[in-house]
Amino acid sequence: MSLFPNQDVTTKEIQSWKAFADSLNSQEYKELFNKMLNACHRYAAAINSKGEPFPTEPLIKALLL
Repeated sequence: MSLFPNQDVTTKEIQSWKAFADSLNSQEYKELFNKMLNACHRYAAAINSKGEPFPTEPLIKALLL
């Protein structure tokens, strides 16, 4: 259950980090960072339930996990 049922804030936040991934100097780093971002979908329910439309903090916590 999400506090924002009409939008997937996790996907939007991940898309906002794509420019950072593109700025990395190595293709290996780009692929690794994108893999880490895509793994955050496992925590989408927790990220979406935080109640904020810009979940940068919980996204970074998911990356660390």
